Amino acid sequence: MIADLSANHLEYFALKAGFTVEKFDADYGYDAELYTYNDKGEIENSAVYIQLKATDNIEFYRLKSGVVSFPLEKKDLELWLKQILPVILVLFDAQEEKAYWLYLQLYFEQKSISVDLIQTDSFSVQDLNAIRKWRDYKNAVLSQINGGIKRHV
Repeated sequence: MIADLSANHLEYFALKAGFTVEKFDADYGYDAELYTYNDKGEIENSAVYIQLKATDNIEFYRLKSGVVSFPLEKKDLELWLKQILPVILVLFDAQEEKAYWLYLQLYFEQKSISVDLIQTDSFSVQDLNAIRKWRDYKNAVLSQINGGIKRHV
């Protein structure tokens, strides 16, 4: 039940920001993709990958410092960290109906941490600018390609 609530929470705020979410029925490493649109309502290239986690006891994951820490499996991290496009981890607090998010690749790039445990800063998905920021992350990655993808081996 709380997994469905987390997906609905994400979708609500994505729609409010002018974006759409496509949820996957089977979980093969990603739970959803966020599709972004420009100011004219035209779809933009690529997507942002979303991994949803949910809890009805956020305090179980809160450290003394106030930071939320959530354990992740190494095989999942290896998949997400090799993804070219942004992967956003969203931890949904079902009691408070609040979500915390982390741009995984950026976090690992900026900090030296164990792949067995990841700590999130308390950013709320309820801030529409947060979801729009995910679009900026995706577009920053795409801007580095500059037509340099070779379609042959």
